[in-house]
Amino acid sequence: MAVQRYQRNQLVYLLIPSDSHRDLGLFLIFLGLVGTVPGFYIINRLFLHWANWDWRLGGFVGLALVIMGMGFLLGTRKSFRVGQGEIRMKDGLFRRVLVYRWKETPRIRMRSVDEERGPKPTEVFEVHLVDGYYDYLLDRRPGQQMESRTLAEMLAKAIGCPVMEKSRETGELTLEAGELDLSFVERVKRHPVLLGPAPEEPVPAAVLVRHDGSALVLAWSSFNKNLLSEVVVSAGLLVGLEMLPFHGREDAPTQSVFDMMRTSGDYTGLYAQFGILAAVLLYLAGLRHEFRLEPTRVIWRQSVWGVTTRRATIPAQELEQISVRESSRGSFLQLISDRLIITRRLVDTRTASWLASTVRHYYVGQSS
Repeated sequence: MAVQRYQRNQLVYLLIPSDSHRDLGLFLIFLGLVGTVPGFYIINRLFLHWANWDWRLGGFVGLALVIMGMGFLLGTRKSFRVGQGEIRMKDGLFRRVLVYRWKETPRIRMRSVDEERGPKPTEVFEVHLVDGYYDYLLDRRPGQQMESRTLAEMLAKAIGCPVMEKSRETGELTLEAGELDLSFVERVKRHPVLLGPAPEEPVPAAVLVRHDGSALVLAWSSFNKNLLSEVVVSAGLLVGLEMLPFHGREDAPTQSVFDMMRTSGDYTGLYAQFGILAAVLLYLAGLRHEFRLEPTRVIWRQSVWGVTTRRATIPAQELEQISVRESSRGSFLQLISDRLIITRRLVDTRTASWLASTVRHYYVGQSS
């Protein structure tokens, strides 16, 4: 488990991986691999003047720096100490301890925000401690929903306070600490709003519904017009770059990559690009996702032309949340348990909402 918990003298301690010393770790690894041997050579020439200088000494120091850097990269932890009326947080070795105190009834809030990081936005998951006066940001993790969710629930259990989480279907819902380990069916009995309306008619065209005894199978293809347009646009940009003229030597004419292939009569590169494009289209055309809903479990399967490539299972008693998450990258259907989150991107919001509603009503119906 990513979040570790232990208790000592009525205090609860939580440890979670942190990247606060990532830059230091990368620097030490780089210095150990590249800089120690020439650095020791320069130091010896300028200051030490050892006659029998051995380069392996620099190699040993470099190995030690690499090991230290790996330790900072993989071993840095953010710690939370939950005591009476406060949380003490320390991130890594060199940052000071931060103390968060609350005045009224505390609550833990989970939320996600989109941040511009590189060519595509990144979804960042945040954990907040809020009361009637303050809103403390305790933790934020790019793309690590499982870790953030686990941390939020463990903090709420340690404090004995509720967790607030916002979803598209129910708005902001508050769950008490004692309800966090309940299955989805048990949560619906206490909060009927979680069930939501019955699946809309008609069935979305992208979804294939099949009954297999008491099981319900929901399947759909990943190949859709949005994905096809992305592939076609990418291929068009690639061809456009090959047609774009560029300057060579001063005595050579301006020409493009396509001109060079036409002059030499060798179109191998062009054939290879179209071959790769055809392989990608063939893969996407055969890529399918399937949810098999059974009374005791839900099984997700990803296949390519009938061959299973990925598979995951959540027992029905461990399934805690079925929701649709919206982000700048699209609509996502999520099936959440304490040990696993199954997330699948859908072609549109209606299809994702229809699938989520179908899964909810299936399991609530099985329990009645």
